[in-house]
Amino acid sequence: MADGQSMVRRKRPVFAAAVFLLLFWYLLALLLFIATKVHGYGFVPSAEWASRINGFGIAAGFILGLLTCGIMLFRSDPIPGGYLKRSFAILLCPLLGFVLGRIACVLIIPLVLAIVAGHHVELAFTVEDVAGYSDRGCRSPVELQDLPPFLDSLCGVSNGLQGTLAPGTRIIVDGYGTSFGLYATSLRTAVQ
Repeated sequence: MADGQSMVRRKRPVFAAAVFLLLFWYLLALLLFIATKVHGYGFVPSAEWASRINGFGIAAGFILGLLTCGIMLFRSDPIPGGYLKRSFAILLCPLLGFVLGRIACVLIIPLVLAIVAGHHVELAFTVEDVAGYSDRGCRSPVELQDLPPFLDSLCGVSNGLQGTLAPGTRIIVDGYGTSFGLYATSLRTAVQ
């Protein structure tokens, strides 16, 4: 009996270390993504990759949403505040877990591949919207079709170039990365 309990105790640190390592890599990728949005056009996954991984991303988001909800249900005692605040936190966690899980699937693999095996690459996209206002810390954004929310915009596009773009316009984005995604350095309209 004592041998079985020590076995359980040994498994917990391994599980905790695995969860910590996974969270560390996720946060590192998220910080790299945010840093590129602040200092340039940003990182953009390819539309082909986003459509190919869509089902897996939804499943991963659903699983992470359930896990965060379960954790919040069993560990809601440390949440400061009253019953209403705890209930709101428990209800919000599945949505937050879903969004984070889906974005992680679409973002982390292309982001890491671009860092490890990147080279100069060009990817084609279709413009969904040309917004002339700053949004979520992204000045002069151009939104792209077929990409998930939060990953669908290029930041810092000049007003001159924004004036030539309209919804449905095909653009070519140059940058450093792979066919799965790239760190955008320039963009131009596609020759038709």
